[in-house]
Amino acid sequence: MSSQNTQPPRIWIVRHGDTEWAKEGRFTGHTEIELNEEGITQLSWTRKDWVGTNKLLDPTRLAKVYVSPRKRTRQTCEILLQGFSSTKEITEYTEDITEWDYGDYEGLTEPEIRKKCPKEWNIWSDGCPGGESPQQVTDRLDKFIKRIKEHQKERMNKDEDSDILL
Repeated sequence: MSSQNTQPPRIWIVRHGDTEWAKEGRFTGHTEIELNEEGITQLSWTRKDWVGTNKLLDPTRLAKVYVSPRKRTRQTCEILLQGFSSTKEITEYTEDITEWDYGDYEGLTEPEIRKKCPKEWNIWSDGCPGGESPQQVTDRLDKFIKRIKEHQKERMNKDEDSDILL
């Protein structure tokens, strides 16, 4: 941790801004969808109020930024960290934190999915045909959490910044 700031290391989990599909309730995993105007506005207000030196999310304290390679998440990161060019060198784009692969259900709403299913569908137990199972998502995220733990473990008792943004 920085000698100027004795806060414990934190992990920030940020959801991407609004998209047209999210607004319509469509399952969006790997489809490349841009933020809509509302999403851009949401993030601009968030950045103004919460992101900056000595604010709640202080980019100068970040040791690592992990971003899904989806366009909406890249846009979200760019808007939130605008003006903090030093974060570019610590940013890693990784499939490890992409949204669930909805397979055959990509782009559908829950009522549309329920019409297609012969039985009561629950993503947490059934997963998605042609996409990821709940166990595959769990395994992917468990592997990623292990990476984060290792990354922070290296910095835990050192005089360096160690916050992580996802």
